[in-house]
Amino acid sequence: MKLQVGVNIGGLLRNKEKPEGALTIEQAVDAIAEAGFDAIDFGLEWGFKRVAQGQDFEKVFTDIRKYVESKGLRVHQTHARVLVFEETLTDKFYNMIVEDIKATALLGAKYIVIHPLKPRFAIYDKHAEYRKEINLAFFKRLQPVLEEYGVVECIENLFHTDEDRGVCCPAACSRPEEILWYIEQLNSENFQACLDTGHMLLTGDFTGDSIPGAIRKLGKYLKVLHVHDNDKIKDQHVPPYLGLTDWKAVVEALEEVGFDGVFNMELAHKRYLGINRKAWVEGLKFARNVCDTEKMKEV
Repeated sequence: MKLQVGVNIGGLLRNKEKPEGALTIEQAVDAIAEAGFDAIDFGLEWGFKRVAQGQDFEKVFTDIRKYVESKGLRVHQTHARVLVFEETLTDKFYNMIVEDIKATALLGAKYIVIHPLKPRFAIYDKHAEYRKEINLAFFKRLQPVLEEYGVVECIENLFHTDEDRGVCCPAACSRPEEILWYIEQLNSENFQACLDTGHMLLTGDFTGDSIPGAIRKLGKYLKVLHVHDNDKIKDQHVPPYLGLTDWKAVVEALEEVGFDGVFNMELAHKRYLGINRKAWVEGLKFARNVCDTEKMKEV
């Protein structure tokens, strides 16, 4: 099984410590193309920065799509804008996500990842029913919009921080069963699953899940991946093999369930790259080369 490989663009566009090291959208697309990727995971906040500067909504995202495709790439999936929980219980947030769905369609992507609502107090199994109640209502409210624009929401497994213990812990959708519950309740082709490998690595010891096990549980509903690695302590978003994940087992599980989407990485590029263009491109080439899914089965 040899899958197409994608990467998120957002991490190339931000560098708070050294703003001069951040790339423009066009420069980032160029670097991703030069590194040999097939597809892009587009973080929507970056397009909306241009909209906020007074540029036309439709033109911004149509032009981005044209530029991406001119480089032999495509936007396979997007990531909706993210706010803290208290800000998500508003019509303003709902309207923002509606804009994100429209932008996804303009970019030519079929899939959008929208974080489930994540109350700070609903960690481990605390307030699980409340969490389900508010998320199901949120998803149902979005359903007609997704259907109108032909976009599929992929529900992602998340984690939270237990401030008392100083560890990452389960939260909204950390268990595959919670994602499947929403999909069953919604009973719509417009809701599928996103598996974040790094998040599952952080929470699996608490929930009894492994990444390959989660893949098998999600099965045919698994449409989108956020591939990254970590040390099981922090959400590091580093490329495969720089953490503790068994990638051979992951790829074997994907093959077993017939996954035919994009092996999409979600990396925090600034954490391991310098600020010059050559460093960006060489780092991306490394990430691309280690994600040959045929070779990963041999390691």
